[in-house]
Amino acid sequence: MGAPEMEFRVLGPLTVVRDEQLIDIGGPRQRIVLAVLLLSAPQVVPVDALVDAVWPDNPPATAREQVQICISNLRQRLDVRKGPARIVTRAPGYALALGAAGLDLARFDNTVQAGRTEAAAGHMDDAATAMDEALGLWRGVVALAGLVSPFVRDVATRLEEQRVAVLEDYVDLMLRCGRHTDVVGLLGAEIDRNPLRERLRAQLMLALIRSGRKAEALREFQRARRVSIEELGLEPADELQRLEQAILQGGPGLEVESEPRPAAQPSTPHQLPAPIADFTGRIGSVAAVLAALAVGSASSSGSVPIAVVCGPGGVGKTALAVHVARRLSADHPDGQLFVTMHGSTQPVRAITALERFLRALGVPGTLIPDGLDERAELYRDRLAGRRVLIVLDDIASVTQVQPLLPPAGGCSVLITSRRRITALPGAQRIELSTFSLASALALLGRVVGEERVKAESAAAAELVRLCGHLPLAVRIAGARLAARPHWSVAEMVDRIGEGPLDELDHEGMGVRAGLRLAYELLESPARTLLRRIALIDPPDFGAWACAALLDVAPRTAQELLGELVEMHLVEVDIAADVVSTRYRLHDLVRFFARECAAVEDRSQDRAGAVDRYLGAFLTLVEAAHGREYGGDFLVVPVDAARHPVDDRLQRRLLAEPLRWLASERHALGAAVEQAAAAGRHRLCWSLAVRAVTLFEAYAHFDDWRESHNVAIAAARRGGDRLGEAVTLYSIGSLHVFEQQFAKAEQPLAAALPMFSELDCPQGVGMVLHNQAYMDRVLGDVDRARDRLDEALAIFRDTGDAIGEAHVLSGLAQL
Repeated sequence: MGAPEMEFRVLGPLTVVRDEQLIDIGGPRQRIVLAVLLLSAPQVVPVDALVDAVWPDNPPATAREQVQICISNLRQRLDVRKGPARIVTRAPGYALALGAAGLDLARFDNTVQAGRTEAAAGHMDDAATAMDEALGLWRGVVALAGLVSPFVRDVATRLEEQRVAVLEDYVDLMLRCGRHTDVVGLLGAEIDRNPLRERLRAQLMLALIRSGRKAEALREFQRARRVSIEELGLEPADELQRLEQAILQGGPGLEVESEPRPAAQPSTPHQLPAPIADFTGRIGSVAAVLAALAVGSASSSGSVPIAVVCGPGGVGKTALAVHVARRLSADHPDGQLFVTMHGSTQPVRAITALERFLRALGVPGTLIPDGLDERAELYRDRLAGRRVLIVLDDIASVTQVQPLLPPAGGCSVLITSRRRITALPGAQRIELSTFSLASALALLGRVVGEERVKAESAAAAELVRLCGHLPLAVRIAGARLAARPHWSVAEMVDRIGEGPLDELDHEGMGVRAGLRLAYELLESPARTLLRRIALIDPPDFGAWACAALLDVAPRTAQELLGELVEMHLVEVDIAADVVSTRYRLHDLVRFFARECAAVEDRSQDRAGAVDRYLGAFLTLVEAAHGREYGGDFLVVPVDAARHPVDDRLQRRLLAEPLRWLASERHALGAAVEQAAAAGRHRLCWSLAVRAVTLFEAYAHFDDWRESHNVAIAAARRGGDRLGEAVTLYSIGSLHVFEQQFAKAEQPLAAALPMFSELDCPQGVGMVLHNQAYMDRVLGDVDRARDRLDEALAIFRDTGDAIGEAHVLSGLAQL
């Protein structure tokens, strides 16, 4: 395809070329106006936005008229009546219709995408050629050079960041193609411009070592370290430090791949919850959210479209978000991400949510960085150039989700919160209030049947009035009626009328009143189960937990749980990748039920229920470890208080032990923390250490680290020396698993004398085995053999067959 008749260029000084001749755009004001129109094309730019771009501080009284003059002059200079591009007047401002004219930024984006497609297909040379062509479109390294406008400079800075990210991808491709010598010459000046960009440093170190220049590679690390300490007061990131260690030790991964393998296909996540079958009303709110997030709804600054749905608890924010998100799915073909941030109870940290999103976007667990900033950078890189919808449900604050916001260029964000979120620039806020009478009756009709509502219209109106027109309360009352077809609506009104509902007229009290009526309609055993479930902290749970909480047979617990599900007090989450159905309490239901427990249950009964749950959890986690390893091997015996779990239930749950552990991953973390908070230090560290079976299998290094930080603190508070020793050993094992031997030495060295003092030979053998492995990798073969010989004798004496096999394998490798 030939060059376009007219081309606009922003990747460097602002330039317009027509028939290979430069066009004089005019003075600074006209150049800024044209730049803003180009960066926003084909969207309309309001006149006020153009005024702000040209005069950011004190615009003159004639600013709007001067903008109109700039537009008129640009039309004349570009000869828009004859040329392919047109500046059109469209309220409330102007838009640039490019037509057949070219834009170097669009060519850049398209060529980069073509390169990524070639890389995904395994065509590394073609991918590198495309990336090289894209970078060649830049005239210098500064976009829109010379234009003095905060708006233009903000956008230009993002473009310059994109150029560096593409350069990094290009260098990766060159390294995979064995062109490391070319890389060395390419990166020097780029690192001088971006001295804190550690990915560039790592690439240069890799190119140098592959070029046989080991000393220079190590010097480059020292330069990176010096700059990082001087500028940030921090050591380089773990990834750069690991690369230095690999260079020092001649470790794997430094050589060129003999045959480039196809890059992993980018994952297309579909994480939205199931559609709401009886979603009702909210026509205006739905339209407002759709308009805020519609294709092309980004503001003239090029920012990400964001809609924030606010309102009190139980008003239907999540239902609205899911309903709208599903309607927007077609506009976001690259995927939909969804996370509940639990802003009202135990807020999910951004670093944790980023791990889930990165995994959903196809990043293996072993490649997810440790730090928040590094994860956020990788997240934005994965989303660059893609059209993904991100739904952040129930946030606590802007700070909680700031790292989860995507880059501009196609993604949209839908947020729900019980708070009024006003600190997100450019976000459209939609506030939900209670239903109208018509919408409340419509929802009741969808739950119990429209004929039933029509037959008792007056009673139905009174019922929804008593529910305060609050969607959650209406849904709960309707669910109870639907489960009792022999009841009349009038009977339900009479039942509700017997309880105090004055709180429905007070802000923040409506949900409690709605939940109270549902709670009082439950039979006593189901009420008790609801209160017990509210005492435990996992974000979701399996039905087995109910049997332990009530100390009843699994079938009895399942029947009572079904009653809670029927009343919509417990939500069901059926996923294809879990062993059995998962359940969860809505945050408001949990809060309400805990209030009930504090009034209705003795403190010893509450503590006993939590202890049984934690003890049953430990029983199952230990059994999962035993099934995975073929026995109780590579563990230190401990006398923590366990609670028995029905044998048939165990066999069913643990038929695939790792899948069950994976389904309980988040519940395990919460159990470790709850045990620590309750002063059950032995249960706390036992759960954390036994969960390593899961952490190892799926590279959940963050979970491993965080659970053990909680566990060792609990053991020390409780004066539990065995717990401290076991947890120190496991922390050392984590560092060994990550190949961070320097970090592993201290906890392993501290654990060894503790095990000796406690007369725990199993622990001594486990520490010696890990230390011997490090000795072998670091080249101290004699010390490795001595330690392995000692460990072998211990494992044979304790009967640990798996430990013995590991030691024999280690000896064979010496």
